[in-house]
Amino acid sequence: MRKAATERTNRMNTFVQRYGPWALEGLDAVFHLTFTREENRQAIVVVRDKTLRVSERHVGSASLRVTVDSRWWLGFLAKERRLLMGLLRQRLRLKGFPRLLPAFGKCFPA
Repeated sequence: MRKAATERTNRMNTFVQRYGPWALEGLDAVFHLTFTREENRQAIVVVRDKTLRVSERHVGSASLRVTVDSRWWLGFLAKERRLLMGLLRQRLRLKGFPRLLPAFGKCFPA
């Protein structure tokens, strides 16, 4: 149990370290991410004042709720997957302001 929690924390820290703060210019949003399939997990990503904070579980209201296949999501962040195909193949579901998702993707260089 403790090993799994440590592994999740390490993944979250890697996620935060990979982002490009230059891409956060003008972005102020809260993302609720729900990952499905191989790795079922919830995360909240808060972007404010050119900073990015990630934690587990959904808290409060979101600018955009994203429910996504975990493997597909990694491909999207690596610029290997296209947003439209994810929506058409139902690997990705959005609720809120969809224009925020491409801005969020720009925060993570391939």
